[in-house]
Amino acid sequence: MLALIHGLISRAPYTDLMFATDEIVGVNGNQYGYGLVQCSRDISSDGCSNCLGGLTNDITVYCQGRRGWHILAPSCRIRYEEYPFYEKSPAPGRADKEVDMIKPVYNQLHC
Repeated sequence: MLALIHGLISRAPYTDLMFATDEIVGVNGNQYGYGLVQCSRDISSDGCSNCLGGLTNDITVYCQGRRGWHILAPSCRIRYEEYPFYEKSPAPGRADKEVDMIKPVYNQLHC
């Protein structure tokens, strides 16, 4: 789970929309994890990296071992669940490349 989140944090600050999503499959093949990281676009890429990086400490302190959680800060957020809470769809006019566009499916959960 932490590897998933760290991978997202390394990508999101350098995307146009400053967010990233991904999923993982557990070693037994039947447990999934879904992650999302996002920054507000009024901060720089470095500010986004710092904001998200600061939230990773909260994961280990407050959320480790929980099935799902959502950590919010004024300029960024991280979410992890064991069920899909977003849908992937191609961005308009970019059918040739898959781009993650977020459509919330469920209410937000906090750890």
